[in-house]
Parts: sequence; C-alpha cells; structure tokens
Amino acid sequence: MSHFMTVKQTASIAAWLMLFSAQALQANTLTIGKGSGVVWQGSPFSVNNLSITYQNDSTILTSGGIAAISDLTTDCISTTKLSTINSTQAYTISQGVGIVPIATALTTLTVGATMPVEIAALTGTIGLNGTQGTYTSNSTSGNAIVPTNRGWCLSFADHGSPFPFTIFGNERQTANISGLWAIVTDGTQRTGTYVIPPMYAITSTPSNSQSQIIQPYTLLRVTAIACLIATTTSVNFGTAARNTTQFAELANVTAPLTVTCDQDAPDTIDTNINVQFSGNLYNGNVARLALNLGGGYITGEINNGVTGSGACDATTGVTFNYADINVGVLGANELNHTYTNQITWRLCSGGNALPTGLVTASVNVAVTYN
Repeated sequence: MSHFMTVKQTASIAAWLMLFSAQALQANTLTIGKGSGVVWQGSPFSVNNLSITYQNDSTILTSGGIAAISDLTTDCISTTKLSTINSTQAYTISQGVGIVPIATALTTLTVGATMPVEIAALTGTIGLNGTQGTYTSNSTSGNAIVPTNRGWCLSFADHGSPFPFTIFGNERQTANISGLWAIVTDGTQRTGTYVIPPMYAITSTPSNSQSQIIQPYTLLRVTAIACLIATTTSVNFGTAARNTTQFAELANVTAPLTVTCDQDAPDTIDTNINVQFSGNLYNGNVARLALNLGGGYITGEINNGVTGSGACDATTGVTFNYADINVGVLGANELNHTYTNQITWRLCSGGNALPTGLVTASVNVAVTYN
C-alpha cells in the first residue's frame, strides 16, 4: 500500500497520504477468515549474528543452509512439506492454507578473531518474493544455490558439490535474516483450528548449525469471517508553511474509518475486530510514520477512545508496527456488524531537517481479528 506526500513551493509542504488495505491478523492463536490470496502479513522478525565456525577442511561439501528458514534447527526444510497455494510455495497448515516467510538474508564468511576479514558474502530473498540470491568471494562470484529437494534455503553449493571457493578452516559464517510472515489461501479452506509448527532462522554446515525461533504462533484458527475497511485512501494535507520547530503540527485531515464484518452461520464465533497499520518508523518511534525523505513524520488518532492522542508530540496514537488496534467485538450471535470511527492524520515537523519540495510517505492498513 503506497502513500504519497507531495511538497510544493520552496518553503511550504503539500502532502498526500495514500492507504492500501488488506486482511490480517495477530495473536498467539492466529485467526483468518474467508477469501484467497495473501490474507495476512505480520509478525516481523530480525535475527542477527547467527554464527558458526567451519572445521579444518578445504573441500567441504554441503546441503546445509548458509541462510535458511525451516521447521528444523539443523537443516533446510524439505520440499515435500511445501505445496503450491495460490501460486506460492508455502508450508501447508490445512487444506488450502499455508504459511510463508517474506524475508531477506545476508551471510558473510570471515577469517581472523580480533580483526576479522570478510572473504565471501551471500545476499538474497527467501519465501514469498522468491528464494534466490547471489554471492561474491575473494576469488569468484555467482548465483546462490537452493539445494536439491530443499526450500527456503540458500547455499554456496548443492549436496555433493564442492564450494566454489576454498575453505581452509576456522572461517566464521554469520547470518542475518529478517522479514515477516504471510498466510496464503486458495479459497478452499475449512473452518477449524490447526497446528502451526515452530519455524526457525538457521545457518548451517554439515557439522554445525545455529538457529533461532522466529514464528510465535502455535495455532491457526480458520473462520467464516470476512471484513472490509473503508477509509480515505488518498489524504490531501494541502499546502502548509514549513516550520522547523520540532513536533510542530503542519496540517491535519480527518477521514472516516469504517470496518464492516460478516460471518456465515452456523460457524459463528466471538472475535475481536482490529485494525493494523504498518510502515517505516520515524526514529524508531512506533507512533510516527516517517516521510521517505526524512525530517518529518505523520501521526494518526482514531476517535471514540480507540487510540490515545495523536498529537505530534505524543506517542499514544496509531502505531505503525503491525500492532492490533481494537475497534470492537463481533459476537457469535451477530452475522454482521459495522464499526464506525474517524481517523485524524497529522503532518508533523521533525525540526531543522524538515524537507522542502516533493516528499513521499507510505502506510499499509489491514483488518485483523483474534
């Protein structure tokens, strides 16, 4: 979901905020509803410095994952556990439902303890955006390998094939893997509760591995619920005078925020209805959406006590880190319900770094339930 903020004039700002909507969810038990495609994204993870050391062997053979996401802690996931759901290779949870990462990876090989020297690096993507990558070393470069019969896995070499460069021993392999999770469906899912296995970020060799759990859910609840969100997807802040006072409010716009949900009898349930926003954070503050050029930010505030104040100097408004913001409850005795609120967007100054000219910003909004 892309959002724009346009700035006009040398010392003025004219801004646009545009929202995309999707269906999403969160909680220890993950809940999805009707529909097909990517029905949820969330649970971001970042794993840094997964690190192991090679043994003294100049001809190491491997099918391990230099960088991988797996249901195992020591090896890449088997392709027999993945299936094509809505054109995506996902881990099958139940009929027509799968989970898949949306991740990026960087792995380096270094030598030396006190002053390590990098001798090779592998970068790539894992999961929904394709599992692929490239590597460079001090002697060669090429495409990363997805080992035979393995998925969500990147390596320098396939099983039975030597490394494309020499390993002398005691090299340290360090992986950084970050991203989030998605649930994909094909529309044939059946109501019920299903087990989601633990998932790990791993880096491994034939004799060593390190892993960290990155998927917090243990159960997936499939329901007969469908929700739609209606709001102004192109918010025009107009032209505002440039003010370099930190936390100054430059402009604000109030727009409707309406969520409409329905569920099919007899599979009705009680569930919380939430909205969820995500985007680039300003200075790591989860209540501030960064302008792409930096120097300023946007806040949001939902009325009826749904959030706290969204004033530019507050930290209590809409959060942009996939957190659930509850707007109501859909009862098991209700086949449909509409939750009507308003959201106030504020364009805020970050101080002297506030830009002039054209700027952009982006945010995603989703309906979630748990």
